[in-house]
Amino acid sequence: MKISIVYPHYLQHRAALQHIECWQAWPEELRQRLDFVIVDDHSTPPLAIPDVCLNLRLFRVTTDIIWNYGAKNLGVQKAHHQWVFLSELDHFLNEAAVRSMLHLAETTPEPTFYMFHRTGKKAIPHPATYLFNSRDFWNVNGLDEDFCGAYGHDDTYVVDCWERHGVRKVVPDGIVLDCVMGDATYEDAELWRLGSVPRDSSRNNEILGKKRTHNHISTSRIRFDWELVNEYSVDR
Repeated sequence: MKISIVYPHYLQHRAALQHIECWQAWPEELRQRLDFVIVDDHSTPPLAIPDVCLNLRLFRVTTDIIWNYGAKNLGVQKAHHQWVFLSELDHFLNEAAVRSMLHLAETTPEPTFYMFHRTGKKAIPHPATYLFNSRDFWNVNGLDEDFCGAYGHDDTYVVDCWERHGVRKVVPDGIVLDCVMGDATYEDAELWRLGSVPRDSSRNNEILGKKRTHNHISTSRIRFDWELVNEYSVDR
């Protein structure tokens, strides 16, 4: 069994490079079972990564859209493997967690998506971090890009859609993600982001209410231009 690991990126350059450094330190036999996708959501300056010994592709969104949740859809679309771990850069994976996820992907017999405990003050599962079968993701047309342009609820609504379609949510014991929300690297990026990207969720609160009432799922995905920046493999 293999899984794809997908992270969207916006301005958190140092955090992204820390993730990559961590991934490269894992044993080769583990790295060969993983496919990494990073989608740079129009950061200025763009994310640049060094030559690496990973199955890794860096994509860049070339259309400037505030709160573009479609960047996650692009990452899942480009994933090589059916099982996908999708998260955000404030959650680091450790080797034990990845091996457990590989086991879950191999042994899950029915439509299921997984959410995970995390370290820190907010130990409850993060609403934008999942392990899922991409078949179940696309059965609900992925993350609803009607929420793009304002803050919030893309992750809330995809969980709603999964549960309405009979995809079971499981929070497994024993898998804990390393949350770095208090880390200086994360805080620097967030302060930078907050200066230019407002977090007013009122518009998306209204959209969420209407979609829940009418069970509406938008079918339009990847509403922007993008490019492949770099592609690496463990054989390099």
